Amino acid sequence: MRVLVLGTTSFVSAGLPELLARSGHRVVRFQRGPEGLAGNSVTGSVERLAETPLLDGAFDAVVNYIVLKDSGIAANVEFARNLCRLCRTRGVGHLIHLSSLSTYRACSGCIREDSPVETKPERKGPYGALKTAVDHALLRELPRGTKLTLLRPGFVLGPGLTSPIVGTAVRLPWNRLLALGDPWGTMPLTSRDLVNRALARILENPPAEAREVVMLVDPRSPSRFEFLEAVCRQLGAGTGVVHFPLAAWWAAAVGGAVASNLVGQGKLQVFRKISARLRRQRYDPSSSAARLGMQLGIDWKGELARSLPGQQQNFAIPPEPTEKPIPAGRSINFIGFGRVVMTKHLPALRRLGFHGRIKGFDTRSFVSPGGHVICALSDTPPGEADLHVVATPPRFHAQAVGGLGTRSGAVLIEKPACYTPAELRELVSFAASRRDPVVVCHNYRFRSNVLALLAALRAYNPGRLLHVFVDFSSPPTAADSAAWARRERESRTLLMDYSVHLLDLACLFSDGAWGAEGVRYGVDQRGDTHWIRGAFEGAYRVDFLLRQGFAPRRARISYTFQNYTAWLSFFPDTLGLNMAGDNPWYYWQQATAVLRATIGKAREKIAGRDADLSHSRLFAALLGGDHATASPLTLAALANFYSAIFQVAELVYGEP
Repeated sequence: MRVLVLGTTSFVSAGLPELLARSGHRVVRFQRGPEGLAGNSVTGSVERLAETPLLDGAFDAVVNYIVLKDSGIAANVEFARNLCRLCRTRGVGHLIHLSSLSTYRACSGCIREDSPVETKPERKGPYGALKTAVDHALLRELPRGTKLTLLRPGFVLGPGLTSPIVGTAVRLPWNRLLALGDPWGTMPLTSRDLVNRALARILENPPAEAREVVMLVDPRSPSRFEFLEAVCRQLGAGTGVVHFPLAAWWAAAVGGAVASNLVGQGKLQVFRKISARLRRQRYDPSSSAARLGMQLGIDWKGELARSLPGQQQNFAIPPEPTEKPIPAGRSINFIGFGRVVMTKHLPALRRLGFHGRIKGFDTRSFVSPGGHVICALSDTPPGEADLHVVATPPRFHAQAVGGLGTRSGAVLIEKPACYTPAELRELVSFAASRRDPVVVCHNYRFRSNVLALLAALRAYNPGRLLHVFVDFSSPPTAADSAAWARRERESRTLLMDYSVHLLDLACLFSDGAWGAEGVRYGVDQRGDTHWIRGAFEGAYRVDFLLRQGFAPRRARISYTFQNYTAWLSFFPDTLGLNMAGDNPWYYWQQATAVLRATIGKAREKIAGRDADLSHSRLFAALLGGDHATASPLTLAALANFYSAIFQVAELVYGEP
């Protein structure tokens, strides 16, 4: 057949001309624009549709998608008349017009193909009014020799959808969706692919009668509430759905009608438009399914996920740490027994209730403040243990692991793992010879706000990760209690010690290759590195600005995803999600989150305890044999990250 498709730039029409062409039909496309012809595509004026000379010859069928959304009812009715004249002058045997379910009367109950339609378009909303008026114009004026199919699809899902919540909900500032009207009414859904296949079947099998209505709705369509919950989960549009009681909406309808009447707008018209959303309806398309000989059900959640761009994640979310009990009789060797062991590692083990054997080794023998007898490495080499913790100064890590004669037991290396590519290769080679994992102590990955971020990403699809920005400042390195850290240029303190946790979190979602770009730095009057800025380019882009000096310690990592933004703040630790756009509530949430975290930190200081469980979670994973949690921290997984750090270090600090 020779088929004319009107409105081929519309969302719903995408794919239909190609489908019809593959079936052997000769398809002519028409869309609004300056008059012209390119292949089988015609552009022209809808006001002169019937007189367009480029639409020459006869057409067996016409499929119309055109609706003049920016014009009024009168302009759309005039277009319908032009369409009828086109059918008359071109000898069109069959017109398929894309109508809408909104043409049915706003009544409760079951909607079928033959249910009453609205006779007064002004009672409908803007879109429903146009569709209703055009339907009636076609029924009045279409030539008797032209058969008419009014195709009434539900809400059409498919790639290129502008918004899945238009007319059904609005975003609230506090990351919620407000359902408009009755949340338990049916949300009639279909897919563009199903609409196209149905159209192809209708063209192949025109109706026996002169006029017919075909309704395309999934008979298992969800409620509006269920649909919006899926929008939250699969498109990251919010953390949940809220709704008003129906009584509140009815009150709003009455109040709106009274207010409109006072300004002369007509109280019944406003009342009907508002109350239309409150009618609980369901849809029975069984007659249409029988007419088409096809099932009308769709995988609506899958179609929803495919409807918007950028929904496929370009990153992997690290596994959630498990709470496995630590078997009795575990043993730990500490190689290096300095500040980090006594202030972080041992308290973490106490919180876990660890009662196994602990042995300490250092460059000299001594008794720690906690009563642990520390052996000199030169006199007593470390023996067998379930876990070896390497906590020497970073430049001695590669040397320290070389002293582990045994091949058994997991190894935990304090950050930074190493300073040079040669040291990294040595450590990777060492890890390859071990039966158990060799991991780096990037414990920030197990901080509560980081775990909360990962939980949110699992719950609400963020889509693609587009960009990360790290903003960090610290007090001067000259005030650090560790002598080696005060030698900033030698120890590369700002980059390799102070910032490595934050940069690791920025690169958390990819273990692929990273390239450093645009690295710049400044040196203060003491000769220490004052600031470093630059970027990593890999699976996504990471920009960073690192500073040390007079400014107080603060850190924020901002993640820009396709669907929402998230930020992690430290000192104190907080998490923020922004799904609704920039608004005062968003800033109030940030302020209150920081306030709560600050109060919590103050309470910890007063009580003399540390609520940071990140080290405890890491020790629990290693001692409990949770290799899935530990695997993202292995040297092999972190090798590309450290290679990127070395690129920055060489540009800022020079050759090691």
